[in-house]
Amino acid sequence: MQNIPTVTLANEIHPSCPKTTISTSASASLLSNHFESRRSPTTQPMPTETVLACTVYHEAQAALHPLLMVVQTQEQLEILLGMLQTIQ
Repeated sequence: MQNIPTVTLANEIHPSCPKTTISTSASASLLSNHFESRRSPTTQPMPTETVLACTVYHEAQAALHPLLMVVQTQEQLEILLGMLQTIQ
């Protein structure tokens, strides 16, 4: 078993460590996400295309984050929750 080289804050191997090479034998199919590879990066999704749950979660979190950052009191929380209820 080889020692793990020291890495600098710039993600470079420390000069005092011997150079090591790391090879992976994972195939391209294991490294890719089948669901994300259905379309090319330049193609926009169709409006009726099913969206992955993780995409919905991350997009919703990104949209809610600015609203949540200003909530400091119970009253503000109740107002925000009431506003979210009206969306439904």
